Amino acid sequence: MIEDYNVAVIGAGPSGLVTCKELLDSGLRPIVFEKNDDIGGVWNPKTGSTWDSLHVNLSHNTMMFSDYPWKEGTYSHHFPSAAEQFNYLKSYAQHFELLQHIRFNSRVTRVQQCQDPVNGWEVTYEQASGIERTQRFDKVVVASGMFQNPNAPNLVDFEKYTGQVSVAKDYKNALPYHNKSVVVVGDSYSSFEIAAEIAECAPGSKVVHIIRRMPWIMHRMLNRPKPPGVDNLPGAPIHPLDLVFFNREATAMIDSMPGGIAADAAFKNGLLNMICADQQLNQDLHKDPATLRDLFMCTSDTYTRVYNTGKIQLLKVPVTSINGKHFTFEDGTTFDADCLIMSTGYQYQLPFLPKDVQDAMEYNPSNRLLPIILYKNVFHPSYPTLGFVGWFLNTYFPIMELQARWISLVFADEVSLPSREVMEQGMEEERKIRDCTSVRPQFPHSDYTKIGDSLAKEFGALPNFDHLKVHIARQNLLDKLSKTLLQSIIQVPNCCTITNKDDQTLTLFDFKK
Repeated sequence: MIEDYNVAVIGAGPSGLVTCKELLDSGLRPIVFEKNDDIGGVWNPKTGSTWDSLHVNLSHNTMMFSDYPWKEGTYSHHFPSAAEQFNYLKSYAQHFELLQHIRFNSRVTRVQQCQDPVNGWEVTYEQASGIERTQRFDKVVVASGMFQNPNAPNLVDFEKYTGQVSVAKDYKNALPYHNKSVVVVGDSYSSFEIAAEIAECAPGSKVVHIIRRMPWIMHRMLNRPKPPGVDNLPGAPIHPLDLVFFNREATAMIDSMPGGIAADAAFKNGLLNMICADQQLNQDLHKDPATLRDLFMCTSDTYTRVYNTGKIQLLKVPVTSINGKHFTFEDGTTFDADCLIMSTGYQYQLPFLPKDVQDAMEYNPSNRLLPIILYKNVFHPSYPTLGFVGWFLNTYFPIMELQARWISLVFADEVSLPSREVMEQGMEEERKIRDCTSVRPQFPHSDYTKIGDSLAKEFGALPNFDHLKVHIARQNLLDKLSKTLLQSIIQVPNCCTITNKDDQTLTLFDFKK
């Protein structure tokens, strides 16, 4: 019965699916509202933000949930394709029997706290027929995703452009751009990938790429960083970039650097200067790590190579006028463009939340780093029955899973939230990240080891690493001892002996008896 559901989850992308699964594991009864006719969120091939040739930026190790590893043969090398990632989510939903808890073609239009907060929340949703319905829930989880509403174009004279306009979210492949002149705007991951693909795969195309600033262009497979003082990395083993950066060794190395935020950025820029060596060989793409005050990166295995062929014209100056299809730039460059592709980010919208809730969370849809201020990006002390999953920039699968598990345990009364004072202190830390002006971070929580540990600690899932080290040391010793014993058995079939520290020979097995 519908009335039996007690938790509403908004969105059936990765964050909504893992939330549904965790709530079920905690004995709760969720219903997931999904505005489209299928799961997947950004990975949905029909309504998401992927294109035909896209492969994920991070390896399959990071793009999965802990209790459902990728099966051999279901992904391409280290980095699954968009289609494979979508199939993984479909398989995950089927394996844990989540689909029966999802209400498709149901767009949430309003989430309003009941007049008596003890009674929970009223969720209003619009069905495909246009009919609106309202249902009461004890708790609500917002897992609607951040990449739904592309930013409006911010180009001088944009309204005067008469060519074809699209956004990166709608790009599928290079076929429509054969023999076309194309302007790609943006310095995001997708803009570099799309510009390179059109330039290389659309015969007769001409591509102008407009950026505000040059990022470090990283390959998906990187050399593993070495400690300070090592001059180069060429001989280091190759790993997926997430295994290089998202580990305790890398975190400890960075934490050991003295000098605070500025020194941290300087060290990382110096490291990226070595990692992005092919980019640094081209003067147009070159970055001077000594003058950088912030970190800015993107991932592309093809952009530098394609740019070196001369097929992309890169402009770092603003547009000063557009007339029809004719672009004029600040440096005097002109270009006639048949097509304009905007890849300039997203507005992070929460239109279904009432203004008092938005105001309490300091909601700002234009803030790229932190559009809302929450404790650990999950809870607000004024609304303990409202949780958020995946609502800070670049929340990957393991972090979503930890957020969802924490919410489910809190909602099931198995774990208590910290005091209001502690939560307010945590929110102040988020404000410091949001308002930082000295070294502006690209992502609010780029150290995924730290943010993961911080979340795990909230519900008792963080291991005692000192005890773990002792356990591992003991296990290694036992493994070595087992090998010694096995060799003895093989060498002396009738008995197995071992000499202790007092040089006493002990018979452990005697096959004569």
